[in-house]
Amino acid sequence: KIRGLSVKVSKWTAKAQKLFDSRESIDMQDARVLVETGEKLKVQTEELKKLRAEIRAARNWSNRAKECNVDQGSMNINDVKQLIYEHDILLIKMPDELELLKQATIGYCICRRPYEGFMIGCDNCEEWYHGSCIGISESKADRFEKFICVRCSTKKGFDSSAVTAAGIIRKWTCPKDLKKARQIEFQKFQRKDRKEKKDIEKFSKQIESLEDQLSDFNR
Repeated sequence: KIRGLSVKVSKWTAKAQKLFDSRESIDMQDARVLVETGEKLKVQTEELKKLRAEIRAARNWSNRAKECNVDQGSMNINDVKQLIYEHDILLIKMPDELELLKQATIGYCICRRPYEGFMIGCDNCEEWYHGSCIGISESKADRFEKFICVRCSTKKGFDSSAVTAAGIIRKWTCPKDLKKARQIEFQKFQRKDRKEKKDIEKFSKQIESLEDQLSDFNR
């Protein structure tokens, strides 16, 4: 029985030592299972103590990551970068927390700085902007039913102009549209010509009338 226990302890110790030597990362669940297996052997080895210490270090790191308040946008970016650096040293990895921290260091807004302080998201492109960068306070943002950033507003205006320009170009380049446009222009010219002829005829009659009146007056 003692010999069998000794073999199990040796195998567990070798597995733990291999993990330490290789520095291959494991997640918290696998680390706990490994510790529980070691504790069942009821032999306090240095490897078991080290693994427990690694679990404590990972938990401590996780708690500090949560205290950064990444979701609330009130974290200190230098603290976030320090935590990301420390995570690389940990034997036990915390992928979910790490991903949140990395997302917090991504550049946003027109300033391309990290997510920090009050921010407002564009309902069109879903880009986030610092309120201080675009002159919008949190109280002012509460009154918006929908926020469209300057970039999207400008693009919308440009797209509208582009559509208009494309229509004009198509009008004068497509044979069918060009023929139709010429017909419309010719009809406009005919209407204008008829109007001018009527005006000339009207003015001519007025002149004749004035000449007749002047002739009668001279008699």
